[in-house]
Amino acid sequence: MSGETFYGLREMVLPGPSQTTGYRSVLVIGTTGAGKSTLIRQLMGTGGGDGFPATSASKTTVAETEILLAPGAYYAVATFMPLVEVRSYLEENVINAALGIFDDRPAPEVRIRLLDHVDQRFRLRYLLGEGGMAEAADPDDLPSQLRGNTEAILTQIHTLLEEAVTTELSGMLDTGDANADTVEEELHVLLKDRLVANSTIVEIIEFLAAEIKARVELLCPTDVVTSRDGWPLYWRCQREDRGEFLAELRRFGGNDAADFGTLLTPLINGLRVRGPFHPRWAREIPYIMVIDREGLGHTPDSVSSLPSSTTRMLDEVDTIIIVDNAQQPMQAAPVAAMRQIAAAGHGDKLILCFSHFEMVHGPNLPDLNARRGHVIASVDQVLSAIGNELGWATERLLRQRLDRNLYLLSRLNSDLGDAGDADTVAELRWLLGQLRVEGEPLDLGSSRPIYSEAKLAHAVDDAIASYLRFWELRLGVATDPAIKPAHWSKIKSLCVRYARRSNDEYESMRPAGDLLAALTDAVRSFAAQPDRWSEGLPDEDTEQQIYDALTRSVSTDLRRLVNDRLFLDASELWAEARDVAGPNSAERRADMVYRKILEPLVGPGAAIGLAEYSSFSEAVAFHIRSQGTELGVSFL
Repeated sequence: MSGETFYGLREMVLPGPSQTTGYRSVLVIGTTGAGKSTLIRQLMGTGGGDGFPATSASKTTVAETEILLAPGAYYAVATFMPLVEVRSYLEENVINAALGIFDDRPAPEVRIRLLDHVDQRFRLRYLLGEGGMAEAADPDDLPSQLRGNTEAILTQIHTLLEEAVTTELSGMLDTGDANADTVEEELHVLLKDRLVANSTIVEIIEFLAAEIKARVELLCPTDVVTSRDGWPLYWRCQREDRGEFLAELRRFGGNDAADFGTLLTPLINGLRVRGPFHPRWAREIPYIMVIDREGLGHTPDSVSSLPSSTTRMLDEVDTIIIVDNAQQPMQAAPVAAMRQIAAAGHGDKLILCFSHFEMVHGPNLPDLNARRGHVIASVDQVLSAIGNELGWATERLLRQRLDRNLYLLSRLNSDLGDAGDADTVAELRWLLGQLRVEGEPLDLGSSRPIYSEAKLAHAVDDAIASYLRFWELRLGVATDPAIKPAHWSKIKSLCVRYARRSNDEYESMRPAGDLLAALTDAVRSFAAQPDRWSEGLPDEDTEQQIYDALTRSVSTDLRRLVNDRLFLDASELWAEARDVAGPNSAERRADMVYRKILEPLVGPGAAIGLAEYSSFSEAVAFHIRSQGTELGVSFL
């Protein structure tokens, strides 16, 4: 089941607002720890004692969370991660723990590897607890009993992992796959490939999956709907009491260490909440739907593109808020997000919120104006860079938009009741008012751009060539000091997800997302350079609106085309790459991903055609022309 399927499931159980009801939808994105969830708490009027949404300095939001601020009772629905995806995470956790034993790491580190997935999305400790037998289990305390059970489980698993590692190392020596001269990195690769098929490892994974299912049944004996095989599909509830409702939610989205052993948070892939929430500094319910997504990465190689699940939302929401840390403003992640949002034609939805503004200080920042100027200057530099890449028309629109929609916020994690919080409260009230503003209908006039088909084909080919070069380096098939190749284990994990069609990304590895971003950039740059206009050049605002309309109309088709080509139609090829084993398997797998999947499927001279098109690039150009024609755009 895809992310869109689970979204549809939540929509079926707890329908969201339609565009005719007057509600406005708001997508909130930003780097991990920037304060997205804290800002949402302010909009909801939930404080630290409420514990929702959960906040932390590390990655907190890992499931798509939709919060509808509306009158009436309190409702919620949470959808569960499918069993095949849970098994994938369990397999990676168990094998990572086994490799820790091979590396002679301390027992506590091995336990951490077993309980916490490396990408921090699947924290098994939330559900199973961390073990520990310092005190006798309290027979009347469920979390205490569960933690006692977990200690016994973890101790036994450690022993079994030691046996599995010893067995496979002996097998590698007996078959000649490894010897005393085999380098450690190659030993890791060979051992991991063998551990995947080891019967003890498989049994541990199946036992943990069964234990997870049993704990869900224990913790949620009612209100959970299951699939035919008994795996939970979704949980739903309706409550009249606010405190009781929020306490229920914490089980599905909490992160309090005191609740470890009873939290279902790692199993949840989506949570929708509805209730009469409103800010403490506002008297009325704002009638908005806020959508919180997983935090973006911090480093350039982790933010080459937005997740495809996020790009899907760009078309559907009314407003996009980027939350950034004012202490280190406009680093790689928010810059990449802003650029991709603008390239996709959604710059007129953008709002920038800078958190932790109270922490901005230094000898060169003597007063409030200097502090404000410091943050705004960083935005100015980014807008100039975007203008150089996407054109002056895009830069101009963003500057006009952010002149009215840039907010500097202090002490968001407080109740904002002190006299010194007046500026932040005023900013938040203005923000709330802007979230309620409806966009004006577009009047694109009668003049339309006229483009060259040859230039369009050239732009598409160049974008795909740049994409392939990036992935050639990312996979380590070629080398360049500017691009760090991905670790072999990440490449294999990516292949696992694509082969099972469970997810089109792994951490920062996003073949489909990167391709969509490259094509979107190409369309935007191409759109801003028409050969001429049918009835003369329109005014600057209309010109920008036409470019936005073209890129928005194209983006949906491109997203579907990329998803079908790399994700849905190529699962057998990804499975073949996943199953590569033996000596030099890491290098052979990376080479196969590039030369047998990416290059043949999307390359300008692709060896594998696409339906009635001779190549992927021809299909892309056709869809751009088709959408342009519907808008009255001409291609010669």
